[in-house]
Amino acid sequence: MNNNEQYTVMVARREATARGLDYALDVWYPVSEHLRASLCKVCGAMVWVTRSGKEQRWRIGGAALQQECLEDNLGAAAAD
Repeated sequence: MNNNEQYTVMVARREATARGLDYALDVWYPVSEHLRASLCKVCGAMVWVTRSGKEQRWRIGGAALQQECLEDNLGAAAAD
């Protein structure tokens, strides 16, 4: 699998994971040559994929993969 295919697969998997946690990811932005990031349209949580120049695989991270979207928490706080 070439680098572009691998990147596309990683982004698709991260988007599916984020949707499962109720995030609504926006456009993937190129932060640098080896870093792409997307923010949740609702709460602003970030997810990213990165690869150093020497690595063959993309790595993932970000709050949008670690907890549910804060939308419910933000709505509850605004109602108080």
